Amino acid sequence: MKNLILLLLMVTVQMGFTQPLLIDDLVSSSFGGYNISCNGATDGSIDLTVSGGTLPYSFLWSNGQTSEDITGLAAGIYTVTVTDGAAVTQSASITLTEPDPLFVPVSALTYNGGWNVSCYNASDGFI
Repeated sequence: MKNLILLLLMVTVQMGFTQPLLIDDLVSSSFGGYNISCNGATDGSIDLTVSGGTLPYSFLWSNGQTSEDITGLAAGIYTVTVTDGAAVTQSASITLTEPDPLFVPVSALTYNGGWNVSCYNASDGFI
């Protein structure tokens, strides 16, 4: 599963020409078609590739992380703001998903005469 986000912001530099700041290839890891392996897990990741603009880049993610790529993520929406060396900013968001919770229906069994267990911890009953 690959999400491609291409954002273009034109930056005017002193010489009068423009240079784009591109945020592209915002990609998340994929586990069996989902970004997170199990419902409630925190094993998602986002790999960000930035090009253009003026080096160096700084990163601020909506969860407070400041590295280019982030890991250990739960399902949710993550937004990154990239600032280049000329103080130009651009933002992009991606949603990490997870599988539905596992559901196993359990029914309480009743029997009018009991299950014929003779006493606590005995294993002489029947179904």
